[in-house]
Amino acid sequence: TVTAKYQGNWLMSPSEAEESFILSVAPSIVCPGDITQNTDPGLCSAVVNWCVTASGSPAPTISCSPPSGSTFSPGVTTVTCIATNTCGTDTCSFTVTVEDNEAPTTVFVTTPPNPDNDPTPFFAWVGTDNNVCTAPANLEFSTNLDGAGWSGWSPLTSATIGPLAEGEHTFEVRGRDEAGNIESTASYTWFVDLTLPIITLITPADGAEYLFGSDVFANWSVKDGGSGLASTSATNASGEAIDTATAGDNPFFVEATDLAGNVARVDVSYRIVYILTPAGPAGGGGAVEGFEGALCFLDNCIAGGGGAVGGEPLAAIYELGDVIGSALTVSDGNGNLIVDAIGTITFVEITFVGEEEEYNIVVFVIIPYDEELGLYTIGIPTLTEDWHLEAGYYDVWFGFDDGTTIRHRIEIIEPVE
Repeated sequence: TVTAKYQGNWLMSPSEAEESFILSVAPSIVCPGDITQNTDPGLCSAVVNWCVTASGSPAPTISCSPPSGSTFSPGVTTVTCIATNTCGTDTCSFTVTVEDNEAPTTVFVTTPPNPDNDPTPFFAWVGTDNNVCTAPANLEFSTNLDGAGWSGWSPLTSATIGPLAEGEHTFEVRGRDEAGNIESTASYTWFVDLTLPIITLITPADGAEYLFGSDVFANWSVKDGGSGLASTSATNASGEAIDTATAGDNPFFVEATDLAGNVARVDVSYRIVYILTPAGPAGGGGAVEGFEGALCFLDNCIAGGGGAVGGEPLAAIYELGDVIGSALTVSDGNGNLIVDAIGTITFVEITFVGEEEEYNIVVFVIIPYDEELGLYTIGIPTLTEDWHLEAGYYDVWFGFDDGTTIRHRIEIIEPVE
């Protein structure tokens, strides 16, 4: 629109007349095309800038709602811009679309050890949407074991898997946010070892007997064909001398643990025993009267045996009034006399009830050591109130602290006239 205004003097030169007119042009505005932009890294929004142009006279003012440089949330927002001057207005609009294309991140917070001996391991994980557009509780997860295929989506953040076979396994987890972004896979690979180490124990053998003071060396080995050995322990190292200075039953163990935590253990018991010899020389000096060529630990043994009495052979016969003598040496595996052994002698009265035997302990004493003779020796008299030994059958038990027990069945008879 062009207008002319009279300036109060019609008598003007042409140039003066031209300057006396004020020209006005209505605005014309041009918006950009629709804008699509990703959220800013780590933010659930985006700052979007644009340019809008407008022409007209006088120069129009431009305003947009929302203005350029504003922060936009994910989704579609319509922006309207207006150009205004004294001659009028003009408008245009366009859309700003902010898209969430930033995937979440999942990390394991609980995994089995590697290697492991648990066929049903427990996993736990936590997911974080990096631009915080999706709350942690709204994330979903999918799992994959050994490449068998991805599970359906679930909000669960833990799982117990298995039972697994022995060998290497891989467990994967991926997360998905509300915008459908799927992260790259979080993966954990470990080895399941279900096989215990193998222990071979040769010496000491379970139930074996070794002489007191003798040289016996441990002989054992361990191998593991799975994850490998982590540690071994034993009463004595292989090749080391075992304890033969403690009479009686002795424990021995070997234990092995592999890197997966499997524990194997072997426990045995071996016995350290004395050499018990009826009477005989003490340190090379002579013999004891009544024990020459003794066949048992009593002084009146029956040569060649006395036949069976019940379930045992008859070893000796005494008359009432006799003293039942016993003498023996105790030595170690090197032939040295042992003077501090603990030996006992027990007399058990036998009553026969049909084919059954009934027992009653009537005498129990410790066998003393005679330093002069170098023997453990004792005499048990019959026909005394202290011992209560009458005519009949008895089992005479010798026992020592090495665990050795010896039984001699005897008969006490009325004196022969």
